[in-house]
This record gives sequence, C-alpha cells and structure tokens, in this order.
Amino acid sequence: MPRYIVVGLWLFLGFAAAWAGDDNGTAPATRPAFDPLAGLDLAIQQYKKGLDPVEEARLKKMEDALKESLKSGWKPTWSHLDAKMTDKEIESLSTAELSRRLFDSGLPARTLLLYDSANAGIRRLEVLYKGYKELFHRPDCWKGLVASMDYYATKIDVHAQGTVNVNAITGLMTVPMFYSYPSIRANITGHEREIIAAHVRALKKISAYLSASVAATGKDKPKRFFAPMAPCGVIRWALVLGQGLSEQQYQAARAALSQPKWAGGVVASDMRPYIDEAVIVLQQFANLPAAGPATQPRH
Repeated sequence: MPRYIVVGLWLFLGFAAAWAGDDNGTAPATRPAFDPLAGLDLAIQQYKKGLDPVEEARLKKMEDALKESLKSGWKPTWSHLDAKMTDKEIESLSTAELSRRLFDSGLPARTLLLYDSANAGIRRLEVLYKGYKELFHRPDCWKGLVASMDYYATKIDVHAQGTVNVNAITGLMTVPMFYSYPSIRANITGHEREIIAAHVRALKKISAYLSASVAATGKDKPKRFFAPMAPCGVIRWALVLGQGLSEQQYQAARAALSQPKWAGGVVASDMRPYIDEAVIVLQQFANLPAAGPATQPRH
C-alpha cells in the first residue's frame, strides 16, 4: 500500500478514536492547547488564490495517471464507498439530494486525507467516481453544500452512537474544504450569506449537543465525542466567506472571536459560550435574527 495512503488511514483512524471516546462511551473533556482561529489567514489565501498554472499542470498530470490506472483495472482506495449511481439517477436528482448522497458515505473526507492539497483530493473524486464532477459544476452547487452541512448537523445527537457523531462532525469539517475549488468557488459568489447561515445552524447543533451531554452525564464531561477543532473549523470557514462580504465586519468578528486561546486544553464549559458567541457574531454576516443557543430535542 502506498505510504501516503497508510498515513492518511492512520490520521483518520486516530481522529476517529479520539472523537469516539473510550469504551464506556465518554470522551475526555480536554484536548491539547490550540488557537481557535489558527489557519484562518491561510484559508483566506487559499480561497482567493484559485489554481495557478503550476498546480493546474500537476493536477492534470495526476488526472491522466488516474485514468490510465483505471484502464488497467485498478480499483481505487475506498471504492466500496462509492454511491454507485447511474448517469440517469445523477441527472434526475436535485443538487441538494445529490450532494447529500455523495457526502453521506464519508468518501470525500477520506479522499482528502490522501493529499496535502484539497484541490488534488477533489480532482481525484471527479475523475474516479460518478456524480462529483456533475455536482461541482452545477450552477446551483452552493445549494448542495448547504444541504450537506445541514444534513451532517442533524446527525449530531447526544443519544446517537459514537460513530454517528464522529461521521457527522467529520462531515462538518470536510464540506468547507471544498469551497476553494475553482468551479465551486465561482458558484459560491453571491451566496455566501446562505452558506454562512448553514454554518450558524451547525454551530447551534454542536452547542445543543454539548448542553445536552452535560445534562445527561451530570458533569462537564460530554458523551461520545468532543472535538473542539470541529466547531472552530466551522467558524473559521464562515469567517473566510464573511471576509469577502465586508472587510470591516470581518475584522470586528475576528477580534471578537480571537480570544480565548486555550493554553491548558479546552473544557466543554468553556467551549459552549465561545460557540454561542460565534453564532451571534456570524449571524450578522448572514442577516439572521439574533437568537439564543439551540436546545437539544428531547427523546
């Protein structure tokens, strides 16, 4: 097995184990120190840059090599996760439903782990599997991104199995990584507010999960997963889109969310107020009415 695939598998399984928690279904309440907005400037740079001629040539070379491998009978890694839809099915589906089906399997998240460039992972999806190129080049692709964010957000539930929450939070971290791909980036323009609104809804669900998990355990130790890098990733990419809407509003939002920088690990009781503050700040970009934190539905 190629080394990059081994490394990718190791990373994915490592993250999954950390999020899923231990045998009794709980996860540690702290994680290593981190800056909640780390990587924001790089994400903005990537979003604005597009593809330069050197990267485009590299992607073309990779695309040709993948097509030749397919001709030889090679089966791609994780090909069993392919949605396996016919051309007719793909054409008949709405953009929202097509996106949900393609992202639901977890194939996009795993594919992006194979490369140090999200663009390379996305090009691989376009070449090897049906549906992705169609989705990424549809004029309403942004609706699919919103649908996928909403889909994953609805799966976050304190009563769900740990793997369900792992898949949901991994999905919420993965979808925004597609925003910078040129065909998708061009489609997002003019619809940033709708996408930011989807990020706000996802953050409300995460906040509700943390509140419900604390209530369920009777102590500040969330059940089944707690990955502070996940809501922070959702926040960062919302800020990336917001920066293009209003530089002044972006700077104010960044200042409001740049603290705290947790030096000794993140406790859930600290993270929930930060997420709720982000909801208030980001709603200003999305032109949504201000509202308090969401509550977890009762079962």
